[in-house]
Formats: sequence, structure tokens, C-alpha cells
Amino acid sequence: MKRILMLTDLSSEDFTAGDFAGLSLRIWSIARILCQAVEVTIATKSGQNGIDKNGIKLIKLPRRINWKKLCDNYDYVYILQSSLFQSIGFRYAISKISKSKQTIVDCYTPLLFEKLTYIDKSPDQDGRISEATETIRTILSTGSIFLCATEPQIDYLRGYLTHCGNFNPPVFPIRTMEKFVRVKKSNWNKELLWFGGVYPWMDINPVIRAILKLKTTMPELNFTVLGPKFRQTLGFETDWENIWLSLKQTERNSLRVIDWVPFNRLNQVLINFSLAVNWAKRTPEDRLAYRSRLVSLLWRGIPLVTNGEDEISALAVRFGAAVKLDIEAQLAPAINKLIKNQTLLKKMSENAGKLMDFLKAENIRTEKELLSVINSIDAVPQTSFYPRLRDKLKSRLYKSKFFWEEAGGKF
Repeated sequence: MKRILMLTDLSSEDFTAGDFAGLSLRIWSIARILCQAVEVTIATKSGQNGIDKNGIKLIKLPRRINWKKLCDNYDYVYILQSSLFQSIGFRYAISKISKSKQTIVDCYTPLLFEKLTYIDKSPDQDGRISEATETIRTILSTGSIFLCATEPQIDYLRGYLTHCGNFNPPVFPIRTMEKFVRVKKSNWNKELLWFGGVYPWMDINPVIRAILKLKTTMPELNFTVLGPKFRQTLGFETDWENIWLSLKQTERNSLRVIDWVPFNRLNQVLINFSLAVNWAKRTPEDRLAYRSRLVSLLWRGIPLVTNGEDEISALAVRFGAAVKLDIEAQLAPAINKLIKNQTLLKKMSENAGKLMDFLKAENIRTEKELLSVINSIDAVPQTSFYPRLRDKLKSRLYKSKFFWEEAGGKF
């Protein structure tokens, strides 16, 4: 049986504590897929060493990594695309071993758009964007198999890889989905939800304004913001705090905030909500994003109100599980109409189940194709990247002041 080493910047506790979030859920989902055909080991930056969970091994990376010793006994290495110099994916990409290993690069986030949002606070935004671009290119240059999360991402990723000199590599859209027995909703109280962090590419302000307007005529309407804060530092924690502080005390009293709910308690919390709203900013990220928060809601039969151009929003509208709006002025009337119509909400909830069945079937088909390629590919990678281009990218990166300022002491 072939063996794969999955390199992560996470802790072993992210996989063993039962409180999955974001990347840990993504990596664990991919690991469960891969372990159907290969022996899987997840290497973490911190936590315990030598754990076995559901047939998947977890090891702790040493502070100073001997890449040959670490990777020699594995047929594949899995890394996540990142724009950060200090990421384990970049550290692997600049090692010599990356040239002799089949590497699976997971472009779970849409390459630049989402990650480069973190650059807002940089003193030299253009310079940081340039260096982040080079970092991503260096990581992508190691790949022989690529994963992404949506169909629109496939086109974008192939175009980006072609621009970098890698023509027509295998790309698989693996959607991250939780695995549990779906509970049928029977409670249709006037409970409205905003679910997930308040990111710079999302906009909760129009939703709050709509709710405050509705509360004047529908005081029984309850609105909850679930998970606006984050377990780890991401660089924009103050975004939600500033929004909250800008509200009057009477307005705050009209909203309910739950900072964080552990993954293993989500079912019992989300079952109380009849409708969820998700409002995105008009950015390039909107079309390419994979919003797992929406999948979590639809998986539990919660209908949506959305303005998103992302794949999940589009599919939810197509299946009749969501209502798509274009402007803020439509929010309050749409919420008012839906929250009062239990028959319509129940129908939308049933349609959400049909959408999840469709996505599950799509995932199974893609997973089989991925595993087939992994089992058939040779041990020595046949990369179609031009070596001179790859060396040129690395050289430019090494000379960068940002590289040495941000990565100094971390390698």
C-alpha cells in the first residue's frame, strides 16, 4: 500500500479534540478520503506524537526538519497552498526533497483573493502582494496533483497553473462536508441566524440594519450571531468588535451573540434556527469561495437568504433551498416573508436535503477519480513546470526584504 504524509501547521489536538474548524475539518476530510486507498500520516507542528485515530497516524514535526529523513518513506506528500513564508507548505516547497516527491497541493482557499485580505494592515501592500504571489507560485510549483473545492475554482486554478508553466495537471474539486446522520427539522420558530466569523470579505452590517428595522414591527423575531470570534489569531479580530461597539446599547440588546460553539455541539445549537442569512461583499473572492458555513447550514436543513455568487449559494438557489437577493433594500422584506411562512421554510428545508444528496454523490464520484489517479501514478513526479521559471521565482523570493523580515528565525 502506498503511503502519504500530510504536512500541516496545526496541532494534533485540532484532530483529536472533536472541535473541528476550517482547515482542520478540511484536512481531516481529505485524510479520511485518502485512507481508503493509501496509508495516511498527518504531521502537525505541535501537540502529541504517535497518535492513531481511526487508522490515521498523527506525528509531531521536529523543530528543525530533516526533509529527506522525514519524507523518504512516503510516496506522496500533501500540503496546503499558502501565501505565508512561515507555512509548512512553503518550507517543504523550498526543500530539495520536493523535487523528488509526488506532491498533492490543496488549494482549498481561492489562491490569492481570500488570503491576501490579510494584507490590509501591511505598511507596503503592493510589496506584500508581490511576495505572497511568489510564495504561492513556489508552493504550486511542487504539485503533481491539485485539489480545490468548487467547479469555478478548477477553471481559475488551471489558468493560474498554465500561466506558471504547468499545463493541464490533474485537478479534483473535493468539497469539505461533515459526516453525520442528518436530522429532520420540525421546529420553525422565528429564529434567524448569522453563522460563522465576520470576515473582511463578508458584510454583516446590512443584515444588522435589516434586523433592527424588522424588530420594530416584529419584536418576537430573534437574531443570533454565532461564531463571530475565532479560536486562533487571524489578523482581523477587531472587525467584529468595532461593529459591536458602534451599536447603541438598545440595538445590542436586540441581538444575541454566541462567540463560539465546539464542533461536537453544533447540531444541538443549530437545530433551533429556522432561517440563516449570509451577506457577502462584492469581491473576486465571492465567486471562487467555498463557504463551508453554508454547507453546514444546508446539511442541517436550514434555508438561506444570500447575495453570494459562490457555488454553494448558486446551487442552493437552483435547488430551491435559498433565496438570492441583489441589494440591501430587499433584505428586510425577504426575511419578513420567509420567517412568517412555515410551509415555505419546510419545503426549502426538504430541498436542502436534496442538494446535500447531490453534493454527496458528486463528492463520491470525484473521490473515486482521485484515488484512481493516486494508485496509478508513478513514484517519480513528472512535473511540467519549467525548471528555469521555478528557480527564477525562488531566487526573487530569497532576495526579498519581506522574506527575511517575516521568515527570519522561523526556518
